[in-house]
Amino acid sequence: MKMVVAIVHTDSSDNISQRLAAKGFGNTCLQSQGSFLQQENRTLLIGVSDEKVPEVISIIRASTHWHDVDAPAKHGGNSIFPTFGTNKITVSGATIFVLDVDQFLRV
Repeated sequence: MKMVVAIVHTDSSDNISQRLAAKGFGNTCLQSQGSFLQQENRTLLIGVSDEKVPEVISIIRASTHWHDVDAPAKHGGNSIFPTFGTNKITVSGATIFVLDVDQFLRV
């Protein structure tokens, strides 16, 4: 068994969750926020059998897209961005982790 942890853009989360549920994949959606861009995200937790992982990833991939976002202005010498002008960067629609599950219980 695997746990698929998908961090997705807030605008995509409802669509992904509904598409997963329509295919029989239960999922839990948590509000989250990344520390780098300081933007709200959603984290989906999906428990599936090993052979279903590619299908779950395919549903997520089909429901997201790369997009441009404004990076927060950083000040000081440690920034990778300059401190002038608009700092746009392109980010993925989802970051996905697939974890082994040693035990699954419903109590």
